[in-house]
Amino acid sequence: MLRTVVSNPLINIGVLSWLIAQLIKTIRSYIQNRFYNWHQMIAAGGMPSAHSAFVGSIVYTAWRLFGFSSPIFAVLTCFGCVVIYDAMGVRWAAGRHAEAINIMKECLLADPALTEGRKKNLLQIEEMDTSLGHRPREVLAGLVLGVLIAFLCFDVFHLA
Repeated sequence: MLRTVVSNPLINIGVLSWLIAQLIKTIRSYIQNRFYNWHQMIAAGGMPSAHSAFVGSIVYTAWRLFGFSSPIFAVLTCFGCVVIYDAMGVRWAAGRHAEAINIMKECLLADPALTEGRKKNLLQIEEMDTSLGHRPREVLAGLVLGVLIAFLCFDVFHLA
């Protein structure tokens, strides 16, 4: 069973890259805030992009395993472009929308004309997560990290 789980280098190197990127974000959060925010280990957004590290590492590994002309490399490259576009575009915009909604909620709660019933309803709505997407430099850092980890695993330590 364990042999089957660890037999796919695309998955193994991809997950390792994702895990290292999330660990870097957690350590950065600790340095900035002086407390461990373990939520960072599963959170989206931030530096470096774990999504980009993941896809960068599996694309590099597919290239080394199957070659540039292989259908697997082509599909993973296209998949990687979609993930990166989503991280910088759609999820970034969703994070900005969440920020605007949080501000609107604060303004509504400060309104003295707000009825108690509506105030109670607003207070039940949790603050929205604003760190959903990535800036281009966070995506680039994630890609570089992922490719570096895949290079080390595949070409230096011959783990694949």
